[in-house]
Amino acid sequence: MCGHRGIWGKPGQAVDIPVVGLGESTMYLACQLGRKFALAMPTGMPGGVALAEEAVRRQGLWDRLSTNGLRWMRHSLEELSVKGYQNPQFVADDVAQTARECAADGADVVIVFCGGIGPFCSMVGLNKFTVAGHDMPVLDPHMIAAKTTEMSDAIKKGTGLPIPSRANDQYLLSRKDMARVRSLFGLPT
Repeated sequence: MCGHRGIWGKPGQAVDIPVVGLGESTMYLACQLGRKFALAMPTGMPGGVALAEEAVRRQGLWDRLSTNGLRWMRHSLEELSVKGYQNPQFVADDVAQTARECAADGADVVIVFCGGIGPFCSMVGLNKFTVAGHDMPVLDPHMIAAKTTEMSDAIKKGTGLPIPSRANDQYLLSRKDMARVRSLFGLPT
């Protein structure tokens, strides 16, 4: 999954609107929805375990990860992506099977840890499943990040809170630096 805010933190310095990372927002929501969460990852995703571990640790949430919480799915990212466009249920079935295993290991919430396949689950309505008579959330990081962005904007407009924060290293770039960055991308300065 396009990881965590670490990837997106610096662009947040170039705009005065919320910049929300897929992993960051989804992991924090998972913590609000349950005691322990797990990440369902496509098999063989390059750097998958290392990226997932770094993302969870960077957010300070390692203790909230369930036993065996970095879980490989049955199929590769390539297979899930190709077949998912033809039949989104193919992806949802793999996620659901992996989520059941995560639940058996103590997860209360499962995150689809690949932004490229999460929307397939949403397309077919996989956002929860029943475990021992209780609903267990399955989170699509694109959906969660979009809703978190909308919420952040509404809070900013409704309360005047400084979102995004400009404390520490989240300062807005100077006009000179902003012009330099924009010129690198061929944008008007």
